[in-house]
Amino acid sequence: MHSVWGNEFKKEVQLAFLVCLALLPEAVNAQFTFTTSESGVIVTGHTGSSRVVKIPETINNLPVIAVGGNTFYFNTNILSVTIPNRVTSIEVGAFMNCSGLRSVRMGYSVANIGINAFYNTA
Repeated sequence: MHSVWGNEFKKEVQLAFLVCLALLPEAVNAQFTFTTSESGVIVTGHTGSSRVVKIPETINNLPVIAVGGNTFYFNTNILSVTIPNRVTSIEVGAFMNCSGLRSVRMGYSVANIGINAFYNTA
């Protein structure tokens, strides 16, 4: 049985797939605004449109250590968020008024959850 697709086409598709995989971390990081500190990155905003948000373990090869105050404030589109293990702090109002937020998975290192961090979420 002969393939409809030629070998050259298959190679082009494979190459395009590898390029997409290589760019994926940058695309994920581009969804977040952040500041850096001596110990790592603090996520300060989210510009992505996905309803399922996964905060990355690292941004620019630095560990993400906190979700800053009001980072997702009034983002009613978010349904779920995953917070990585290295995050130790979810600051004041980080997810305040995210009325669509139904699921939060957070790592075992979170030691501080600020006032109203999850106020008025589902």
